[in-house]
Amino acid sequence: MSLELQRISRLKTDGNGNIKIVAAMSPMLAAQAIVENMQKCVKPCELKITALYRIVSDDPSDFSTWKHADLYPVKVDVIVAEINCRYLIVLGDLGGQVFNIALKMEDDVLIHDDYKQFPWIKSPNEDDIIQLIKTVDIGCELRAFKSTIKKDVNKQLYN
Repeated sequence: MSLELQRISRLKTDGNGNIKIVAAMSPMLAAQAIVENMQKCVKPCELKITALYRIVSDDPSDFSTWKHADLYPVKVDVIVAEINCRYLIVLGDLGGQVFNIALKMEDDVLIHDDYKQFPWIKSPNEDDIIQLIKTVDIGCELRAFKSTIKKDVNKQLYN
């Protein structure tokens, strides 16, 4: 079994020069729901989603469940949200339900009890998820975007 990350967001600037994240609606709404719950606990600072990734597996039965299923198992969309270019939240999106899977702060990755207790048909073990999350270069999307903007500005100024 092999897990990998797919980037599912991009950054862009609006007319005022503010940087915005753009992603598909469903993963973005799922990530925002978790971030809004976290925001209640950390009032003094504002939490912003700075990148979104999807965890994909070469085994199609990974992250599958009978929860909310009819005839066939349901595949849980597993999203990684980068917060404030510092932290990672891994969440499961079942459409009408969003739940925590893991949190990475500094060098520590904590697997949430929701992941351990969820009624999976099949899911990767915790160590595989931890190893994958540790490979994320936090803040790389923003650094690359700023570098691109700087090159574009220099090109406009000096050409």
